[in-house]
Formats: sequence, structure tokens, C-alpha cells
Amino acid sequence: FFIAIPTIVGIAIAGSWFNFMRRISAVRLEMEVSKLNSVLEDKAYIDELTKVYNRRYLTENIDAPLTYGVNCSSVMMIDLDHFKQINDNYGHQVGDKCLEKIGTELNNIIKGKDSYCVRYGGEEFLIYFDKTNKHEILNKAYEFKEKVKEHVVTLDKVSLSFKISIGVALAEDNITYNNLINRADTALYKAKVDRDSVCYYDE
Repeated sequence: FFIAIPTIVGIAIAGSWFNFMRRISAVRLEMEVSKLNSVLEDKAYIDELTKVYNRRYLTENIDAPLTYGVNCSSVMMIDLDHFKQINDNYGHQVGDKCLEKIGTELNNIIKGKDSYCVRYGGEEFLIYFDKTNKHEILNKAYEFKEKVKEHVVTLDKVSLSFKISIGVALAEDNITYNNLINRADTALYKAKVDRDSVCYYDE
């Protein structure tokens, strides 16, 4: 009986150690799966070329509540000027490089959880800000427009600078997100008349 005690204790310790290591392995596996799911989710929402959010992200956030009042939600619609001419004259690779540059700059000005950028379609981008006023959003738009002009796309023997137009709208009344986007798009349409300009939606 006394001789068997160490054996029993040893078996108990070995069993406890085995259970402990099994739990550790399970936790590690769970963490790896969670990390993989997070990566896959990011890829599902990120535009591969510009590295900003894609249209799917916007679709899933379109019902998010807006902020109204003095400091309210706002949308900035951005379009690369003469993009078709860039593609036709210099090729789609140069056009893609221009879009990449815009995506990089957009990510630089989007800071914090209260704003995000979406590649809305083709050469058009949408920026959402949760709490801004007219003065702030227009300053951001003009600063960004001028910042883009500093970039030169170089590919093979091509060196090209480019410009953008921007439409801006604020949720100054109880409108929906879709209506806010439509207002910014209307302002963008007016900005595209002159190109390289910023237009604020004002009924």
C-alpha cells in the first residue's frame, strides 16, 4: 500500500499536467482561429488596391445612426478628375497608381473611430465623419485637394500629377444616411463642372 502511493501521486500529477497542457493548446488554437477570422474579416471589407474600406463595409453600416446639430455627421464625396483620360492616355496601371496614392492620403487623414473612408466605386471615394461642422469639413476638403496635387505617379517613362473634385454635405437636419450621401454626390456633381474644386451642398 505504501509503495503504491508515489505511483498514484505520479499518475495524478501526470494527469493534471496533461489536462493543463491540453487547456493551453485549446486556448492557443482558439486564439489562432480568432486571429485568422479577424484577418479574413478585414480582407472582406478592405479594397485590395487602395487599402480603404470597400462598398460592402458601407452597405453594412448604412443604417448606423447619424449625429445632428452643430457638430454633426458629414460625408465627403471625392472623384479623380479626368480618370478616363488617364487610363486611355497612359494605361490602367498608371490609373491604378493614382488611385493607390489617393487611398494612402485618405488613410492619413482618417483618424479615430469616428471616421472612415470607402472606395465608393471606380475612381470615387466616400469619407464619413461623425462630428464636424461646416468650417472643419470644408477645411479638410480643401487641404486634401491640395495635398493630392503634391503627388507624382511615376511608371516606366510616365510621370503624372493629378487632381480631384470634392462634394461635401452635413446632416444638419434629420435625414437618413442615404440622403446624406445623395446630397454629397449632388455637390460633387457641381464640383465636377469646374474640376479641381470643392462644393458644399446648399439647397
